[in-house]
Amino acid sequence: MTRNVENMLFYGIPGIIVLVIVLLFLFRTPRHEAGRKEMAPVYKLVAENNYAKAIPMAGKMARLNNCDAQFFLYKLYIEGKHVKKNEATALRWLQESARSGHPAAQHYWGLHLMKNNPEKAEYYLKSARKAGFKEK
Repeated sequence: MTRNVENMLFYGIPGIIVLVIVLLFLFRTPRHEAGRKEMAPVYKLVAENNYAKAIPMAGKMARLNNCDAQFFLYKLYIEGKHVKKNEATALRWLQESARSGHPAAQHYWGLHLMKNNPEKAEYYLKSARKAGFKEK
């Protein structure tokens, strides 16, 4: 009888913990959807044309791994909009956003990689399609 209790305590509790972690992973909100909600104050500032406050706020969020903030910064730097145009910085933010799971970033990063690394490019393009990204 004590052997069964010991086995249950040894295998049961860690097994339950693993099950809970797996379930949390399976039913989590995709990062890009959660990131969009966090970006609401930045989008509000952009709507008010207040880039002086929006850009530093987005930068802080991007450094905290918010894929929407990373993609936002990519677009600003690639276009040179309200910041000095800088392709290297733009591509760094695009790569971070793609790695963080932003579907559009995955698509554009995949296109960027196509020439030099077609295998990795296909991975990102497939991930973007799987997440529902459709090029406009």
